[in-house]
Amino acid sequence: MLLDVEKEAYNEVYQDTCAIYSICHRGEDVNCLYFGDEVGELKLFDVRASAPSLSWGLHGDTINTIHCKPNNPIIIATSSADKTVSLWDLRSVSKDQPKSLTSISHGGPIYSAYFSPFGTFLATTSSDNTIGLYGGENYQEKFLIPHNNLSGEYISTLRGIWGWDNSHLYIGKIQEKQKHKRKSKIDDEIHGLHIISTVDKKVVCTLQSDDMPTVPYRLAAHPYIVGTLAGATGKGKVCMWAQA
Repeated sequence: MLLDVEKEAYNEVYQDTCAIYSICHRGEDVNCLYFGDEVGELKLFDVRASAPSLSWGLHGDTINTIHCKPNNPIIIATSSADKTVSLWDLRSVSKDQPKSLTSISHGGPIYSAYFSPFGTFLATTSSDNTIGLYGGENYQEKFLIPHNNLSGEYISTLRGIWGWDNSHLYIGKIQEKQKHKRKSKIDDEIHGLHIISTVDKKVVCTLQSDDMPTVPYRLAAHPYIVGTLAGATGKGKVCMWAQA
């Protein structure tokens, strides 16, 4: 769907036979989009043509996220339910036998993979309860940060995002349920937002509020106001944090 802000209305521009799970602008080209589907296919869609111009079968399962490298948008990262993240140079990807620049594996489906603002690092979020931090040449240097990413009975999945530089990641905190040793009741910790330091490689701060009804699954850092972050919860509420 394409939103016309002036008319305050959506128009359908394309409908696929497969469910679309991810979408991303092609660099600075506002007319072109990448989108990934449930069978692992990536398509390049031109709004002006109202149809995909190119397609590649990149994964064996759902493509959950697509992200262009900030300082070189022809390089993209795709995360998939097939437990891999792959980096691609779409100028040289063969339609019949696509070959990635780099492939990263996790022990479970991968919910997201995002380049840091300067393209120095790549951060992944996986159902194997880790956040992967990759750097160095071809992102071969790996460090896994333990984190509870299993949403259980909840609808959505967690995705760690970058802020305004390479120093911190932000991700929702799922409440921990622990049975008290002397009582039969369940003690619930409140939902929140974890801030992870890429230097210390651990959670360094937790933001919590009684006004947050559930986990902030989807986060967005304000592109121009440093320190302002928004999060969408599973109960239709949007929370916002601002640096004091």
